[in-house]
Amino acid sequence: MKTEDNMAQKSATDGFAPAVQPTAASTIITASEAIHAGETSVPSQGENLPAYYARPQQFNGTLPVVLVVQEIFGVHEHIRDLCRRLALEVLSRRGAGALFPRRRSQRLQRHPHPV
Repeated sequence: MKTEDNMAQKSATDGFAPAVQPTAASTIITASEAIHAGETSVPSQGENLPAYYARPQQFNGTLPVVLVVQEIFGVHEHIRDLCRRLALEVLSRRGAGALFPRRRSQRLQRHPHPV
């Protein structure tokens, strides 16, 4: 095989190999002092689906909460960490409204004859 052929083959596979390699040697775990997180289940079609939840501790009601239904092999630790981060950063500091666009006020009058 010629050197030019080796170079072409090497450059064709360079982009793929790093994508499948782990980027960190250890799992990043978000501190959970300010949040409640854990396993739960969601009823669906007569069965209970295993799920993972995370919510800020300062809220006593049922919302806001991040709820993830598991994949075939369970909720991966990386996804659990993302749930904890979302609950900690967005829900507890900015409120659930940060995730959703603002709705128009119902008091605004709509045009009686739409164009």
